[in-house]
Amino acid sequence: MVGNTAFANFVTGQNGGNYRVTHANDAVPKLPGYLLNYRHVSPEYWITAASGQSVGPNDIQISSGILDLMGNQGTLVATISDHLWYFNAISACSSGFTL
Repeated sequence: MVGNTAFANFVTGQNGGNYRVTHANDAVPKLPGYLLNYRHVSPEYWITAASGQSVGPNDIQISSGILDLMGNQGTLVATISDHLWYFNAISACSSGFTL
């Protein structure tokens, strides 16, 4: 979730375990961007494993703060292929069919 500072602080402060998951250099979580005063809910679980590789405990970095440059937002590279990983790696049905 993304919004202004007040929104990000409000959602982050709610009970119930709000968090966000990002993957590698995924371009979508970088938008619309901190330079436009948008902020993200916290914490972030940043999966650093490359697309097509298994994810292990060492491939997940946890960072916090609504202005967080330690995770996905801190990378200079942005790709759409890393965004497509969610649909294929996480959302594949048990029959092996992928989008």
